[in-house]
Amino acid sequence: MRHIKGFVFGLVFLAVGAIWLGSSGCNADKPTQSTVPKDYPVYSWDCNLEEVYLAYHPTTNQIDTFPVSIPRPLTWNGLFASADGASLYFSLGSSVAILDLASNSLIDSLPYKAVLAVSPDNRLIAVRDDLGFYILNTSDYSEVFHDTDFVLQGTFSTSSTGFYANCYSDAGVPSRYYVCYVDLADTLLPVVRVPFDDGALMEIMPSLDETKWFLCLAYEECHTYFEVYDVSTDSIVFEDEIGAGLGELEMSVDGRYVFYATPGSDHDLCLPPPRSIKVYDVLGNSIHCDISTTGVFDPPHDDYGVPVGNMCATPDGRSLVATGSPGYYFLVVDIESMSITRYLSLSSSEIYCITGQIAP
Repeated sequence: MRHIKGFVFGLVFLAVGAIWLGSSGCNADKPTQSTVPKDYPVYSWDCNLEEVYLAYHPTTNQIDTFPVSIPRPLTWNGLFASADGASLYFSLGSSVAILDLASNSLIDSLPYKAVLAVSPDNRLIAVRDDLGFYILNTSDYSEVFHDTDFVLQGTFSTSSTGFYANCYSDAGVPSRYYVCYVDLADTLLPVVRVPFDDGALMEIMPSLDETKWFLCLAYEECHTYFEVYDVSTDSIVFEDEIGAGLGELEMSVDGRYVFYATPGSDHDLCLPPPRSIKVYDVLGNSIHCDISTTGVFDPPHDDYGVPVGNMCATPDGRSLVATGSPGYYFLVVDIESMSITRYLSLSSSEIYCITGQIAP
C-alpha cells in the first residue's frame, strides 16, 4: 500500500465484420439476459470527415452517419451527449455547439472552449476556458460555479451533487497534478484540492458512494497505472500497471466494476499496450477478469487483437461499448458474461471519442 502525500478529508462506418463470440469472455459460462435490450446509440465523429457525426447502435451493430453544419471537435474527447440522450455538445476550441438530435439542428452556442462533463440528472454541465472551469445550469446556461484551476478532464458524481476534476498547476501549488472536488450540495460550494505528487493524474472517477476514487496516473513516459484511492485513509489501496498511454476508465452502472485500458503511446521506447480490458471488482478490491481482444477480429488483427481506447457503458447496465486503437473498430462487451459479443470493423473511418446518454 502506497500512501499519498496529501490529507484526509471527510468525504468518508463501411466494411462490416459482425461476429457473435459469447463463449470468448473471462466468465463465459454465465447465461445471457433473455429480454430484448433497448437501443442506446453511442455517438462519435470520423477523424477523416468534416461536418458529420456518427451514431453506433450496439444492439444491431450498425452505424448511421449524419451531416451537420458543425466542425469536428478540436480535442479527442470533445464530444458529450446530454444525460437524456437528446442533444450533443461539440467542443470547438472557441465555443461549444449544442446539437438537438431529434431535429439534427444547432440550437445554441456557448462561449467556452470545451465541455468537461454532463451531470447524470441532466441539470448541470461543466465547461472550461482560459480562465478556469465553470458549472452551468442546462436550463438556461447560467453560471452556478467558477474557479480558476486549470482542468484537464472532469466528471460528476452519480448523485450529481459533486464535481471531480484532474487539475494541473505550472506553479506546483498544491502540486502539479491534483484533484479538485466541488461539493455542489453545500451552498458555499467549497473546493477541496488533493495533491498527487508522485504521478501525472490523467483521469478520476468516484465510486457510487464517493468513498473511493478510481484514478489513472502516469509515471514517466511509458508507465500508466490504474489506482484506487481510499478517501477515509488518504491512501492508495490498489494499483495495477496498465502500460503506456493516457489510460481510460469506465464504471458499470451498478458501481460494481471499473473497466480500465490504455490505447498505448507513440513513444519509441514504450512497450506495446495490452490488447485487453481489465475489470476491477470494487467490493473485492481485486481484478475480476481480463477481457482479451485476441481472437476476436478478422485478419490481420485476429491473432493478436488490438488495444482499447475510449469506453462507454450503456445506461441499462448491459453493455460496454469501446473503440479499438487506433479507432478502426467498435467493440461491444456483454457485462453479465464479461465477453466481447460483437464488433464492427471500419474500413475507411477513424473514430476515437465515444459518448452516450447516462440516464436510462
